[in-house]
Amino acid sequence: IIMNMLALYFFGMILEPMIGSRKFLIVYVVGGIAGGLCVMLFSFFPLSVIPGLGINPNSVVIGASGAIFAVGTILALLAPNLRVGFLFLPISTTLLYSIILWFVILTLISLGGFHIANAGHLGGIIGGIIMGKFLRKQEREMEFY
Repeated sequence: IIMNMLALYFFGMILEPMIGSRKFLIVYVVGGIAGGLCVMLFSFFPLSVIPGLGINPNSVVIGASGAIFAVGTILALLAPNLRVGFLFLPISTTLLYSIILWFVILTLISLGGFHIANAGHLGGIIGGIIMGKFLRKQEREMEFY
């Protein structure tokens, strides 16, 4: 939860001024819903069928990871050259690669038996891609006028 709060703070500081408070709230809420729907979808698959993405249907899922991944994905789409540090390591990469790397790391960690709802992360990424494409289209239409 702490990592989610930090990611929301840093992504939000950049994205909210770019798209406005209202759109930011919509992105956050829709990203959370997309993450939840993806968790529900993957709960129908046995854990062994899709390693790292399957979830026990009797599990309780908490957190805002889907929403955070949606916010981060949209930011990566709107500012593809934005460079960020990765954790506390002395490396810098684009935000898009950082998000992909986070998803892979969390998926690998969950293979070790840790309970991480990676399907929620995937849902947030998918929701972020869809909303990001819509926002980019809106930006292009605004530039036309």
